[in-house]
Amino acid sequence: MKADNADKSYFCGNLRDQTAMKKLFLRLLFTLLPPLLCVGGISYCADPGEIFHDNSLQIAQILRKPQNVALRLIPTNWSGIQIERVKQFQKDQNTPNTVVWGSSRTAEMTSDFVASQPFFNNVLPGANIMDLVALLGLYKQENSLPQTIILGIDPMLFYPTKANGDFFVRDTNRTHILRPRQGLETYCQIGLAMLDTSFPPLPPLPRPFFYKLKMLLMPDYFQTSLRSIGKKPVIALQEGEKEGYFVLRKDGGYSLSQVENIHDAQVAARADRFFKASNGTFFCDDCLKNEYYKLFKTLLLYLSQQEKREVILFFSPIHPAAYLKFGNQEKALLETETKRFADSLQISYMGSYNPFVLGLDQKSKVFIDEMHLSREGFRLLVSRRFSGI
Repeated sequence: MKADNADKSYFCGNLRDQTAMKKLFLRLLFTLLPPLLCVGGISYCADPGEIFHDNSLQIAQILRKPQNVALRLIPTNWSGIQIERVKQFQKDQNTPNTVVWGSSRTAEMTSDFVASQPFFNNVLPGANIMDLVALLGLYKQENSLPQTIILGIDPMLFYPTKANGDFFVRDTNRTHILRPRQGLETYCQIGLAMLDTSFPPLPPLPRPFFYKLKMLLMPDYFQTSLRSIGKKPVIALQEGEKEGYFVLRKDGGYSLSQVENIHDAQVAARADRFFKASNGTFFCDDCLKNEYYKLFKTLLLYLSQQEKREVILFFSPIHPAAYLKFGNQEKALLETETKRFADSLQISYMGSYNPFVLGLDQKSKVFIDEMHLSREGFRLLVSRRFSGI
């Protein structure tokens, strides 16, 4: 009997504990649910980064007019914008004679610097080589491959990156798999087929649901959403900039900063932090033997020899303070070998990772950060070296 009573007491106590835990869970749920719904609702409805609402077609239609586009933040769906715009070229029978394929380090290349018009900058921030192959597939699919293609050659084309504080740096711990950004996968496969490569099918992307759920509840995105309430998400501009907005120019390029906002001492300090965050690796000397650099060479051969297109390689300089430190550990063989290969194909190139050979030193207040020239810096570089593209 005593054993039975003990068992009953243990069972009743355990049941009471479970009931208390359920009540505590429900109390927490009902306490947290209203603020979570509020945060998620504001982030979803305001959505300054266009994570939950796709305005790609509207943006492309404004660029088509042509007009500048003012957005509350740098857009996340760059692939959608580029796809819609290239499709419009075919519909309008107005394919550009000159295009730029590259990362944010080519964003300042505008129609003002190019003689062969019409011009469009297919900038893809953070682009890797698979994005460039996808642009090839996109233009070929739409029968719109331009006559002149300027390729931005960045070390980040050939290795995966990761966030480290304020910077995106080489991810040396990750399996070396690059893939195009979401939305360009099909066009990347088309491009790979044209290049007749042996690359395996692209692995599937993580489901966007989890990324969107994270952004829905992220405090930083919620704060940005709060600040954007009352702002129109997309505004057409005839010319110029709009204060408080990110402006995508009608020729596809954009500016990350205005020259008057630059404080060179702060930029130099940031360049130093970038070097430390990168563990002294940037130029990717060891990438010359990997499969993605080989794919890049195949792309150059295809464009210049098979398609008979004029290809121009563009090497954007990095900040002098960063270059001096990286130069002590790396030899920038990527630039040297790429230019040597371009010479063998009679492909022209411009610029250099080395700012000093371009007449830019630490007194040149033309960098907005460790890797990006200001608009004024780009104009200066073009006027010195690149006239008559």
